[in-house]
Amino acid sequence: MRSLELRNGEKYLVFREEWNKYKESFYTRCKTRADRETDPTMKQRLISLASNVNKIDEAMEKHDELLMEIQDNPTDLDAIVAKRRKDFTGDFFRFLALLSETYDNLEDRDGVARLVAKCMSAVSAFDKTLESLETLDAAQAKFDDILNSSSVDAACEKIKSLAKAKELDSSLILLINSAWATAKESTSVKNEILKSDSQLWQQHSPQAMTMKLRILMLYTRLPRSCTNGLR
Repeated sequence: MRSLELRNGEKYLVFREEWNKYKESFYTRCKTRADRETDPTMKQRLISLASNVNKIDEAMEKHDELLMEIQDNPTDLDAIVAKRRKDFTGDFFRFLALLSETYDNLEDRDGVARLVAKCMSAVSAFDKTLESLETLDAAQAKFDDILNSSSVDAACEKIKSLAKAKELDSSLILLINSAWATAKESTSVKNEILKSDSQLWQQHSPQAMTMKLRILMLYTRLPRSCTNGLR
């Protein structure tokens, strides 16, 4: 019953301009009636009603403010999402759904639907980008740990351990291959490649990664700038 009351309250409070005209008198009346009420149960119900409506009001105001920012800056949606990602919640999209229900005009409803689609697309793109950056940072930390190994054999053992634990992911392979692409142009590395199985260098297997890493550490002093461009 309580959740039903809150949902009904959201429907009324979505009319922000109308609600703002009457909300002060509503809170005043609730307080006055609660102060005069002699029945403890009824008094508590009035106090809870005012408190719950106030919570809904604050949430609706926040959603409405975000909506206005989006409408005022339609070409800056990606920047708004980056700045206020935490505000693009399920509650915000439910607010937009409630708002759409208040329109009788199909064109207005379609406008809200298009806005929802754009917001969800921008949020999805932002989350994927953030996830990719976090994954790359984790891979960079693993790569740095490998390069800081006490010996070539120790570094290769770390590669094997990562592969065994299924942590030799695509981001780490990308870093190793990027460093490899930079270092393999040196004469010493080219000579070593000629001595080895040429097909192996095209693979992304743990064996290929280990061989690449071994040659990198034996024949080159790999500069950290090799991977800076990937961060």
